[in-house]
Amino acid sequence: MCPSCGAFVEELNEETGWCYVCSPPTLKCTRCGREVDASGRCQYCKQERWLERNADALESFTAQGYSLAYASQRVRYDVRPNCIVCGVPIYRGPGNKALFCGRLRRCRKAKRRLRTLTDQLRKELPLEQARAAALEKLKGELEHEHNDSIRNPRGYQDIRAD
Repeated sequence: MCPSCGAFVEELNEETGWCYVCSPPTLKCTRCGREVDASGRCQYCKQERWLERNADALESFTAQGYSLAYASQRVRYDVRPNCIVCGVPIYRGPGNKALFCGRLRRCRKAKRRLRTLTDQLRKELPLEQARAAALEKLKGELEHEHNDSIRNPRGYQDIRAD
């Protein structure tokens, strides 16, 4: 008998002592088997994976005489993503997911535009394809705006007679 719901069951979950219906799902790390959050890896395996990915950069800093703590701090700073609008490194931006810094008005405007384009294309395409198509369209729009600003940096109208 389950102490949580009172149902008669064949066996109880060994970890919780409840039936399998009442027991919360326990996620295990795919590498070591420890319990984890929704990301799928425990904190130790996440750190180990980051060290494996950035081993060359860490080694180059430690070869120059820096400590491992300073080297890892520098590598974290160096691998930050850049805003696709203004090119500034994104503070605390996740690796390959962050696209906009949100620091300037045009960056926030581009972020809203991407969301709008994605929502419009989502009616016709699956989410991943809609997001990719919207990003390509936005990059084209940003390139067009950039070319216009090079020709006319202050936004003055061309009043010459044709």
